[in-house]
Amino acid sequence: MANNTIFREAALERLSTPERLDQGLTVVGTASWALLWGLVLLVVGGLAWAIIVVVPVTVKGEGILLSPGGVLDVTSGSQGRVTKLFVQTEDSVAVDQVVAELDQPQTRQELTTAESELRDLQDERRQTLEFQQRKTPVLTAARAQKRRALNENLEFLIGDEKLVEEQGKVQQELAHKGLTTNEKVLQAKLDLGHQQEELARSRTSLKEIDNEETKARTDNEGELLAIDLKIASAQRKVNAVAERLQHESSVVSPYAGKVAELPVNTGEIVDRGTALLTVVPKDASRPTIEGPHGTEMGPLVAVLAIG
Repeated sequence: MANNTIFREAALERLSTPERLDQGLTVVGTASWALLWGLVLLVVGGLAWAIIVVVPVTVKGEGILLSPGGVLDVTSGSQGRVTKLFVQTEDSVAVDQVVAELDQPQTRQELTTAESELRDLQDERRQTLEFQQRKTPVLTAARAQKRRALNENLEFLIGDEKLVEEQGKVQQELAHKGLTTNEKVLQAKLDLGHQQEELARSRTSLKEIDNEETKARTDNEGELLAIDLKIASAQRKVNAVAERLQHESSVVSPYAGKVAELPVNTGEIVDRGTALLTVVPKDASRPTIEGPHGTEMGPLVAVLAIG
């Protein structure tokens, strides 16, 4: 008779044996545990290696080597023609060093005009002083002669005044005695008044001579002072234009470093702000790198374009 059960006999036998129910079920064996721990160690080791170990990577690209501070342009402060370049490529430059010279014809013409005006004023002062030196002795001699004449006239008038005064006294005495008329006494008084008036005019003329001498000396000093003020103003103008010409014609480097490039040539006309040379700045806090032919380059960084 065929067996119609769906279970195997071995399975039915295990179910019918109650003494095996207290044994544990084995899920993973020893060999499996060893394999699992090996995988864990492999993952941890891979992570540690990825974090600690640095692997150099080589890529292809195009670029340039630059200083960490980049390159700096020394620009023109004004428009003009480049007449001189005092540096060449690979030359070292310092701060405030003159590196180029620009021709400034308009400013130079302005300086020439200002210097010409200054020389004209200086010539005018010299000629004025020479004229005063020639004129002063002549005027001094004329005033001295006039003074002598007035002094002689004063002596005469003083003596004559005494005579007229005595005549007036005589006329008054005769009038008291009735020996002369009152008209003569009055005329004597008028003559004395005229004499005293003439004496006063002569004394005033002497004072005027002294005043004229003082005025002439003051006028001469004032004339020279006015010219000196014009000369001082012209000298200040010359100094200002010369300083501006020096500033506009001289190009100085505001940086210290090494000349990397000269974008312009002697004879070219440049505008304000045009770069005359390119400087690789010097960084004293970083060591330099010796380049080819013993030149100092450095320190450098690469600027690359990786495709």
